Amino acid sequence: MEHVASGDCDVNCRGSSPAMEAEGAAVLWNRSVERHNIRYKWMVSDGDSKAFNTVEDTYPDFKVVKLDCIGHVQKRMGKHLTLKAKTKGKLADGKPIGGRGHLSDERIKQIQRY
Repeated sequence: MEHVASGDCDVNCRGSSPAMEAEGAAVLWNRSVERHNIRYKWMVSDGDSKAFNTVEDTYPDFKVVKLDCIGHVQKRMGKHLTLKAKTKGKLADGKPIGGRGHLSDERIKQIQRY
């Protein structure tokens, strides 16, 4: 906090880091036309919709399109494909979750890659 006490710190955003990311995106998107005569068509995202929701309707004649980074999609898919571990190999009806034609570790990896 030494830099704050010295007066060298320029606070330009108050709030959480997602709010700061959204505010920064809005600044960049809004000044793109006036400064560079360009409009952004896509936003590559890590899945955080706050920044995207802020810039989606920046331009009056079209919406910005969100493209998700494939690495983040795979990570989220793998995180949510925990059924096999949670059920300890048995479904509510007592039948096994694994085995031929059922959910396997290899099938989970295939789903992630898809």
